[in-house]
Amino acid sequence: MVGIDLSKRALKLARERANKAKVRIDWIVGSVFDLPFKDGTFDYVTDRGLFHLIEDADRARYSSGMFSVLRRGGRVVIRGASQEMGQDRFNPVTEAAVDKAFSKRKWRRGTIVPILLSSCAGTIDARLVILKRV
Repeated sequence: MVGIDLSKRALKLARERANKAKVRIDWIVGSVFDLPFKDGTFDYVTDRGLFHLIEDADRARYSSGMFSVLRRGGRVVIRGASQEMGQDRFNPVTEAAVDKAFSKRKWRRGTIVPILLSSCAGTIDARLVILKRV
């Protein structure tokens, strides 16, 4: 397993949690817009709260990065806010937003499911969707 994040602080916390759980993960400081992996490296990618932070203009680049690192038939699961929340400026995970970012020629989208997403700040109304690379 590999974990990637721009935030060294977030990776430090994740590393501590993984060590406590005795889980081996390679942690990398990096950007989803410049993934340091060969094409077709992964079968599965999970996004817990990144897609909802990406502006509309950059979501196609995000989708392209996911497409390149996944093997054919690989899946990406996206979990993110379903609406803006007070001071938090989320770009919501909606059916229209996902369909715009993930071309139907390259992806098959599953049902978008309502969930609760927990963080240190509390729980937010969110959405989960799984996309399959074709």
